[in-house]
Amino acid sequence: MHERLELRVNEDFAYRIFSPSEGVRLGDRVRKITISPSDERVGAILAFQSELQSHGQALYFGWNRRRFYLPDELASAAFFVVNNPPSHRFSGDESGTAYDESIACPICGAGREQIGPLRLRLAQLPRVKDIVHASTSEWIVSARFVEALRAVGETGARFEPIDFRRGRKGANPTWYQLLPSERLARIASRTQLGVGPFPAPARDAEYVCPLGDTLGLNRLSELHFSLEEESAPDVTLTREYIGARRGLFTPRRELVLTRKARDGLIAADIRGLDTEVAHLVSTDAA
Repeated sequence: MHERLELRVNEDFAYRIFSPSEGVRLGDRVRKITISPSDERVGAILAFQSELQSHGQALYFGWNRRRFYLPDELASAAFFVVNNPPSHRFSGDESGTAYDESIACPICGAGREQIGPLRLRLAQLPRVKDIVHASTSEWIVSARFVEALRAVGETGARFEPIDFRRGRKGANPTWYQLLPSERLARIASRTQLGVGPFPAPARDAEYVCPLGDTLGLNRLSELHFSLEEESAPDVTLTREYIGARRGLFTPRRELVLTRKARDGLIAADIRGLDTEVAHLVSTDAA
């Protein structure tokens, strides 16, 4: 496995770190530059980003960290985590879904309970994907997704139809909310989380809930997790959350698949599925 870090670099300052021919221009002001996380320039990038931010500027506006695997690494992996797609800006709150906020964590806001069906507006769902993620942390999947899992005898999750409030009964395509079983995965401490693409302990700690509900803003490493049961469900979510409560956005749970489940989804050509290897560790080592 090797990692690549994609930075959306501010063209006004790119010359201070990068060569003129490096990367791909995405417009007049932004250049996409891909480097290794171990690049010798990382120290300079961090220092210059910090300097610019103190003046209301930035060296890079966005980032994405990706991992690539050799065929034998994928073949030997037993578990995978679904890379969270960008959370679509639709929410159950806006469409009439009821939530019990009284049981949510009083510090990070994670863990509120949904009451009744998830209600959404059909027009907000993308037509070219079979799995999407809502800003209010729900995983939403198509009928094709559910059928593919049932075809391989999937265990673990349950799927509840989404209530499209304004559509005529029987006229809407069926979408489901993926809900976890009671057998949740625990995110292990060796999973690295942080705010930006590079660890920054002081800033990263600002997004760690002292009650242990939300562990950080973004996942930077592969997912390491433990299970209290000996056998693993084919589809499960993590008990802990990642992210932050910001407006309509709420912390999210990671979605974990066994090889059987992932292979079934790939064989069915499920659209929008993006996974990477996850690692099951013993409870003692978590």
